[in-house]
Amino acid sequence: MSSPTETAPPAAELGSLRARADAFRRERCLREWDNLAHGIAAAAGPPHARHGALFAPPALESVRRALAAAPDEPDEARSLEMLHAHLLRLRVERATSDLDDRLAVLEAGAVVECDGVRLPYRAARVETWRERDPQRRHRLQRAQLPLLEQGNALRVERHSRAVAESQALGLSGFVELCGRVRQCDLRALAPLAERILQASGPEYRRLFGEVVERESGVAPEQARLSDLGYAIRGGRYERYFDPARLFPSLEATLLGMGIHVASQGGLLIDGEDRPAKSARAFCMPVSVPGDVRISFRARGTPFDYDALYHEMGHAQQHLHNRESGFEFLYLGSMAVGETYALLFEGLTAAAGWLRRSTRLPGRQRQELRTMRAFRLLFLLRRYAAMLLYELRLYDGGLAKGADAYDELNQRALGVSLEEPDRCRYLADLDDYFYGVEYLRGWLLEAVLEKVLRVKYGEDWFDHKGAGAYLARLWEKGGRHRAEDLLEKLGGKGWGPEVFLQRARSLCEGA
Repeated sequence: MSSPTETAPPAAELGSLRARADAFRRERCLREWDNLAHGIAAAAGPPHARHGALFAPPALESVRRALAAAPDEPDEARSLEMLHAHLLRLRVERATSDLDDRLAVLEAGAVVECDGVRLPYRAARVETWRERDPQRRHRLQRAQLPLLEQGNALRVERHSRAVAESQALGLSGFVELCGRVRQCDLRALAPLAERILQASGPEYRRLFGEVVERESGVAPEQARLSDLGYAIRGGRYERYFDPARLFPSLEATLLGMGIHVASQGGLLIDGEDRPAKSARAFCMPVSVPGDVRISFRARGTPFDYDALYHEMGHAQQHLHNRESGFEFLYLGSMAVGETYALLFEGLTAAAGWLRRSTRLPGRQRQELRTMRAFRLLFLLRRYAAMLLYELRLYDGGLAKGADAYDELNQRALGVSLEEPDRCRYLADLDDYFYGVEYLRGWLLEAVLEKVLRVKYGEDWFDHKGAGAYLARLWEKGGRHRAEDLLEKLGGKGWGPEVFLQRARSLCEGA
């Protein structure tokens, strides 16, 4: 409803602001691609000076006035809310940009040494989770501790600045800012996190006893966090997942849905194994839908398949996006984006996919699927605990941050944290409460996957109708809120029940 005391800014003013925001976003994407994919750390800070109008008070004021005078059009009001939250976030990011640069330079160039072997810092944690020898896993963790502590000095300052800048913008604090960015009430999700931990506990503990020793070689009562990390990466099954079949399997799987990856001209997949490249796979929507990039490092494990399929789920949403506005192209709910990514990642545990795409014998197929059920529970519980931890961190400050991180991770994962684990209490934070997107994404994915099975059968990914159904969802880009998609799919509110059914189904015969 329009306010009689507010005058909406001219449409041209908002159009210019959106164009500037898009140009800045694209420039930053390219910079991040260079850093994470190629290990190139820019000498200068982010290009704030070239886009100064985005960070000046008139920009926020223009959007605020537009919101106050917005017509009774839900889509327009929502796009303005998204833009306003984005500009608030940019202001906070500008306040921490020099620290972000220093962290990027530190991590891109740092090297750790363990047992006489030097490793790029970015590769060290992945190597820890890939290492078969439990004692060497522990030594690899210890070797990363000095660099974690060095980075934490910067992260403490980054945390303080982000909180102070959020308050300077008139917000109650950083949690309110992140709630606007994530398009949800973060505090209202805390009871859901508690419910997840309680409801999933019995199944998690049962699978912990069955899976951890078989997959890691360590008795459950002696397991460390690094042993759980090794257990869920599937190292025991490496010989059955041919690296040479990774791309062909991906193309064949999507072709079953009627998606021709080879003809998608806007897609770039960078699978080269460069030393300074980030070990974490990611999808970069440089320009939607015409320039969408995937970066990953294949290391010869089933996790390579999981990572590439996950990022392809993100990429397909971007490539099919038919929206035209800046907000619905780039600022939509990432819980929805993670839903599609997790749906594709889940394909690599489907019984039909495993029979067709791998050389796994029947017994090993079922063991892998059981491991994947444990991994689902491990990750959902971890991110439920991380939401509770982050809320406590921003309410109570840094003084007891490591203790809270230790307590909530032990509760969720069932292992004691050692000093290298505890030291990650700031390094483990995803930017701006991104973990809540994974948390809701897993719950949404379970509902979507159930819908697809009901409509198109257990091997729904072999049905072109499933691809067409997904394409209709993808075309909406960021228009769907997470709650909107949940309702569209027939969900009855947030809860872990369908997710737990999905995890249990993986433990059934393959």
